[in-house]
Amino acid sequence: MVENNEQGKKARRYFIKCEKVLMQVNNNLMMQFNRALLEFEKFSDLASQAGRTLNYVGKQLKPQSKGKLDALSQRLQPMLNLFEPENEKADSIRQDKSASSNPKQQSKGTDV
Repeated sequence: MVENNEQGKKARRYFIKCEKVLMQVNNNLMMQFNRALLEFEKFSDLASQAGRTLNYVGKQLKPQSKGKLDALSQRLQPMLNLFEPENEKADSIRQDKSASSNPKQQSKGTDV
């Protein structure tokens, strides 16, 4: 009915063109939305995996490593005691130096 004359045909073509442009804009927006949604899901999954990994490391691997470290430390302790006299000499020298430079600490120790 609108196409009965030349102006009607132009108006119909104009509105068809507007619909195509609008559909393209909507399609572009939907594609952008879908990409953003996929990106969000990917980062969300990545964060969840990181959280699970941190939880696993903190609750299982870290205590296991600490236990191994403590066991090795206990095994090394007898060897460290062999070098203790030298460490005691160094500690006594440090204490003598700090005591001579801080007379207040000496007096506090004697007042009690």
